Amino acid sequence: MIASISQGGGFGGLFGYLLALEKSAKIIGGNVACRSATGLTREFKAISDLNPQVTVVAKHIALAFAPEDGEVANSLKAEIASMFTRKFAGSVTVLVGGFAHRAHLGVARMGHHSGIERVF
Repeated sequence: MIASISQGGGFGGLFGYLLALEKSAKIIGGNVACRSATGLTREFKAISDLNPQVTVVAKHIALAFAPEDGEVANSLKAEIASMFTRKFAGSVTVLVGGFAHRAHLGVARMGHHSGIERVF
């Protein structure tokens, strides 16, 4: 498995990309209430607005599995993603799957108190 990590200042593009209608993407994990790109963007922005001093609030972790692994079950993707989300205790996370060899994890990096976790 290879993890590719990127950061950004907003969530609209991330969720628009991950949950585009022409993809078979679906939410398979995380701690969010919303299920649409628009709803997730609003939910993540509301959380990130709690600390207006931070400008890079979005983290996108793409998990890619080797083709020789075959189709990886969503339950295994969620288990592997949970190893990453433990590092983001108190953060809002969403795991998007529905792809044969990859999954995507979106994170609003707010800590339990008032700070942003800087784990990478």
